[in-house]
Amino acid sequence: MSFLRPNGQLDQVVAFSIPLYIGTILFILLAEIGISKKAMRSLRVCLFILYTFLLLYETLLFRNPTPEPQANFSLFWSYKLALEGDKRMLSEILLNILLFVPFGFLLSDSHHLARKKWLILLLGICTSLAIETIQYVAHLGLFEFDDVLNNGIGCFLGLLLHKANTKIFRKK
Repeated sequence: MSFLRPNGQLDQVVAFSIPLYIGTILFILLAEIGISKKAMRSLRVCLFILYTFLLLYETLLFRNPTPEPQANFSLFWSYKLALEGDKRMLSEILLNILLFVPFGFLLSDSHHLARKKWLILLLGICTSLAIETIQYVAHLGLFEFDDVLNNGIGCFLGLLLHKANTKIFRKK
């Protein structure tokens, strides 16, 4: 999932969405103080639907097809380039991680999934793998195992953030 244009600038959708993701998480953290659990869950469902739409839009819908499918099946190739000083690749890694933080955070509040954190992580990885596969089959981007790994890390960070959020507000 490439979020940078050839000139190295962020795509407009990403430039808008990243603050939205971070703002959503911060809003939820702050909203825990005074909103009922039922209202909070309804809000999270709405936010998850919005997040899912933006996720699909960023990763699939705004892409221009390429003549041939593109893939890099090497694991950690992007990390190697980032460690060698490639700032664009480091940005790609961080953006892919940030992309799935809301996934893990918002699903952690589901009644059915709240105690099955491993299932949320598995859903995040499977969702990422599905997006990468669609990108490959539809010639809409570069299939990368590194992206699946990065998205899984983001989902895991979302789980940890939700856990920290829950502990902080249970004490109050």
